[in-house]
Amino acid sequence: MKISKLNHLPSVFVLCALLVFTGCKDKSAMLVKKWKLESLKYTKEIPPDMQPQIQKYIDKIKDSFSLTYEANGKYHSQVAEQTINGTWKLNWNGSVITSTTDAGEKNEYDIIKLTDSEFSFRATERKEEVIFILVPAN
Repeated sequence: MKISKLNHLPSVFVLCALLVFTGCKDKSAMLVKKWKLESLKYTKEIPPDMQPQIQKYIDKIKDSFSLTYEANGKYHSQVAEQTINGTWKLNWNGSVITSTTDAGEKNEYDIIKLTDSEFSFRATERKEEVIFILVPAN
C-alpha cells in the first residue's frame, strides 16, 4: 500500500507546480506606459505644523512628475526640469521593481499595487518612507 501512494507523489508535485506557475503571470505589460503622480503618502506621522509645507511640496511634484516604462526595459523619470533615464526589471512575481539609472545607481522598490489603472510602490525619500501612488497619464 505504501508503494502505490508513493507512485502518485510525482503527479501531485507536477500539479502543484502547474498551479503555482499559471498563477504567476507576467505583470510587466501592465507597467509599460507613462504614469503620473496621483498622491504621496508618508508612512510616518507628519507633525501638524509641517503639513502645509509637505502638502505644498506634494502639489509641486504632482504637477511635474512623470514616470515612463518601456517594453524594452528602459525607463524615463521626469521631475520639474530633471530627467533620469535607466533600466528596470520586475522580480518573478511582480512584487519588487529594480531600477538602475544610467549613472549606475541601483534601487529596489516594493510594489504595493500594480494594475492597469494604478501603480503604487514604497520608496525612501529624504530618509522617510513614502508611498507613491501613480495613475496612467493621459
